[in-house]
Amino acid sequence: MLIFLPFTYLSYLPAYLLWTLLNFAMLGLSLGLLRKTFAEVGGLSPVFVLLAATAFTPVVIALMHGQDSILLLLLITLSLIALEGGHDVAAGVALGLGLFKFQLALPLTLILAVKRPRLLLGFAPVAALLAILSVMLMGWRGAAGYVPFVLHLEKTGAAGAISARGMANLRGLMYWLSGGHDGSVFALTLTIAGSMAVLAIAMWQVRKPRVSIRFAFVAAVVTTMLISYHLNPHDLTCLVPVVLLLFAAPVFAAPGAAARSGMRADVILLVSIYLLFFGSLLWAWLSPWWCVPVLGWIYWKFPHGHAAEDVTSRFPVFMMSFAVSNKQVWLLLASLLCAAGVWLYADRVLIPYQIAEGAAHNRPRGNFSDLYPQWMGARELLLHGRDPYSPEVTHEIQEGYYGRALDPNKPG
Repeated sequence: MLIFLPFTYLSYLPAYLLWTLLNFAMLGLSLGLLRKTFAEVGGLSPVFVLLAATAFTPVVIALMHGQDSILLLLLITLSLIALEGGHDVAAGVALGLGLFKFQLALPLTLILAVKRPRLLLGFAPVAALLAILSVMLMGWRGAAGYVPFVLHLEKTGAAGAISARGMANLRGLMYWLSGGHDGSVFALTLTIAGSMAVLAIAMWQVRKPRVSIRFAFVAAVVTTMLISYHLNPHDLTCLVPVVLLLFAAPVFAAPGAAARSGMRADVILLVSIYLLFFGSLLWAWLSPWWCVPVLGWIYWKFPHGHAAEDVTSRFPVFMMSFAVSNKQVWLLLASLLCAAGVWLYADRVLIPYQIAEGAAHNRPRGNFSDLYPQWMGARELLLHGRDPYSPEVTHEIQEGYYGRALDPNKPG
């Protein structure tokens, strides 16, 4: 809530425009820090990196909907840079500040703490401070009301906005594979068992002494995305550092045909991820399958968790330059096509569909901006002292977001 305090003094449209501008700034800052800190990413053209990010479907969704996923991306990037520099406590502070998405920040911190336990010295105080501030702002009753509020959203599906089948994680994958509906006990059991297995494997791999912090970070972020119980497509924005590190990392290959095959494989893997993200906008069952090329990419680029520095020393400089220049030509074209496709889809398909659906059911169309509930809730709490989870404020938020108040008996 405190993040949105300055925006509560603005009407919604100026607040949305300002937040979008800040999102672009945070995205640019994240990319700039990655290029400055990691030589292999810095070797990529800044134009290519920017286009690749803005063509990344989760980033586009986050920008359009006014989501706070890009802020989490910046904090995760800062934590990676701190870990790379040996500043574990600072990394913990950055992760603690990401607790506004606790379903992501908590498992990510847990996995990384297996490798660098000192980061908990930064994470724990920040988490405690945020909890105290929350209680001070909302009172014990208001803070306690958050849990039933979230459970109610999960139960009703928030008018179709929350669905297990729409999750881009193991939960979504298990529901699709089992053919279960949102309340399926069997699918839920599979999700819990699968998540525990994936978490155990990740922690086992990360704790090995020889693995690099880059491998630990990549494995931790991907595992977090998979096991998070609640994961929307825009949350996958946090994969941007993972994808850039994997794409730019050199290959265990000798100069010649093997190296050129590695370059082509990088291009194919990256394009496949982009196509899966874009395809999931049309076919929801594709949402969780991004993990297949990403996991294969990790296994290929970080065999046994070898540090990227060791790989670089085995790869001739002239071959690295050749790889970068060739990959960027093809990926620049792919990025332009993906970016155009995603933005055209939103403008020519998604928005007209929402308008047509509203007209067909004689329903007013809301703003459908994820920023609106946060802006409205912060405004009512901080300026008017109202409980943002109360039925009255919830009713007002629904009227702005959906264009109407929802019928509790007909949540879809």
